Amino acid sequence: MKTNKIIISVIAVILLIAAGGIYLKFSLGENLRSMGFPSLNTVPAGFSFVNEKAIDTGDWCEVSYENDGGNFLSLDCYELGTFDAAFLQNYAESSTKISIGDKAAMFYQNLAGNDDKIQILAWEDDENNTLCLLSGNVSIDEMDQAAGSIKYDMKKSVTKSKDNKITSSTQERGMIEAAALKDYSDILKRTTKPLFDKYMENDKAIVEFDLESFYKSFEFHIADDLLVEVFDYDYFMKAKNDVILAGGMQRGDDGNIRGFTGAFGQIAAVSRGGQLIKAVPVLGLDVQLEAESTDEEASQQIKEKVLASIKSPAYFIRDALYN
Repeated sequence: MKTNKIIISVIAVILLIAAGGIYLKFSLGENLRSMGFPSLNTVPAGFSFVNEKAIDTGDWCEVSYENDGGNFLSLDCYELGTFDAAFLQNYAESSTKISIGDKAAMFYQNLAGNDDKIQILAWEDDENNTLCLLSGNVSIDEMDQAAGSIKYDMKKSVTKSKDNKITSSTQERGMIEAAALKDYSDILKRTTKPLFDKYMENDKAIVEFDLESFYKSFEFHIADDLLVEVFDYDYFMKAKNDVILAGGMQRGDDGNIRGFTGAFGQIAAVSRGGQLIKAVPVLGLDVQLEAESTDEEASQQIKEKVLASIKSPAYFIRDALYN
């Protein structure tokens, strides 16, 4: 009996220790993610967090702050190894090495195709397993203060998508989805206009460029509340008889010219509950990803290529010419 009492006492002690450990574990709280959800503790006076523009996929977070005067600060954080920011070198007329606290950083200015006031700070935060891109149209001093004030929330849960399979839409060339075109006409114009203007400047026989197709090609979720949609577009050229036909350019029976560089491409958009968050060109000109009838490996590669464009900093205009 004495031995049994001793055994029961030992078991009771073990259970109490285990219970205490469990209580301690839950009271302190475990980290719910490998990269914390970021926020800026220091922003210029009059700036406030724009909740409807926030993006969180776990390995990529985007938060934005704005004031009533059209000024902004936007922070994109990527889990190290999941995003390559080297493309910024293609845009920046000026890139300077600076420091953010004790961290080496690059300061990009005079970004092609963007407002002259927009600039980007880029640095790696090894301690938090993060690549940071801070963009804004405020002073470098204000950006530096904001960069040094980042806090990471490791307790915020991540709403991973339950179904991230690609869903294709069956459309044909010549189809224009008017409702979608209304939403994305600005980004489509920004994507194509620089090149089309150069064409018309170099060859006065070119009259105009008209949209021939614009329709959703496929979609997939990157979180339960975040939908990525990819739209295909095609243009044709109207020109006089003395236009110079170069490369694969051909005049069709309808008198319109096709086969010129920049005639087609894709636009990708991220939305939440039907509310557009951001839209960007995918890859470069004359490239269209086809998701229909692809296997799982090919589908994953397609999603990665789309996300490489989507993950560009907010407010930054990505030009297909530089992709």
